[in-house]
Amino acid sequence: MPVRRVLLFGFTTLFVGSTVTFLVWFQYDNLTYANRVFEQIRTGDVLASRRWHSITVGYGCTFAVVELPEDAAVQPPAALSGRKHPLNMPSNWQRTPGENLSEMSMGWFAECREDLGDALFDRMSDALEAPGGWWNSRTDTVFLYSRPARLAFRLRHGD
Repeated sequence: MPVRRVLLFGFTTLFVGSTVTFLVWFQYDNLTYANRVFEQIRTGDVLASRRWHSITVGYGCTFAVVELPEDAAVQPPAALSGRKHPLNMPSNWQRTPGENLSEMSMGWFAECREDLGDALFDRMSDALEAPGGWWNSRTDTVFLYSRPARLAFRLRHGD
């Protein structure tokens, strides 16, 4: 009987410890995501950062949103060779307004409003529609770099 208790205690301790470690890492990874996405440029405040959406939701929004300083570069950052895809900038930026964003992209983009909050979502939408910035859209990801709006973001909707 004592051996069973020791084994059960050991297993329980290992399980609880692993779970706590994962949850701490999960939150840390979410909080530092925006800084890693935009590490190649000088940024101001991180306005929103979430690399992982809830596992209880099939599809959801992940995002990295930063404020740019007044003296930010006019041109968006270039893609870095050898950098992992999710953290890399696109190489084929287009000028805003983002008139060529597909209906599909704009559809799921709007689904992220609740996660980002109305004020930030509206600021991001306005920046996509205003001249002077740069945008890129992949199947499930929209990037924006806008010195006039003092905003840069990577917004993804996926599993």
